[in-house]
Amino acid sequence: MSRVSKINHSLILGFEEFERALDHAAELQTDSYPPFNIERSINKETGQEVLKIILAIAGFSADLLEVLQEGQKLVITGKKGNQASDNYLHKGIAMRQFQRSFILADSIEIISARLKDGLLAIELRLPEPKTKTRKIEIITT
Repeated sequence: MSRVSKINHSLILGFEEFERALDHAAELQTDSYPPFNIERSINKETGQEVLKIILAIAGFSADLLEVLQEGQKLVITGKKGNQASDNYLHKGIAMRQFQRSFILADSIEIISARLKDGLLAIELRLPEPKTKTRKIEIITT
């Protein structure tokens, strides 16, 4: 059975894949742990636009983290490590397992992932947009 498009406009054609990505993104927004920021900047050396996803993951070491690109998805996973001490009087720092996913455009390239001071920074490169102009020949019959 064919799917009914949410983008219901006669002048917008071929965006079914985009709609599926939006639906998937809405499903991913259920958990707020770990908190994250997304920054946009320009690389001073190359002039290219760069995105940086920064996750606050206090207490996680690099061996407890995994960053994977699965097709158009960036998946960051944190595994729970062995606690040095369970003799807490108060435990307010959450260090639970997590999986955070982001949907990436086909053209986005992951440059690096760096862990420093409890923050995991994943740098992404946005390519220059290419304008596509093509003249279509009109065939007369």
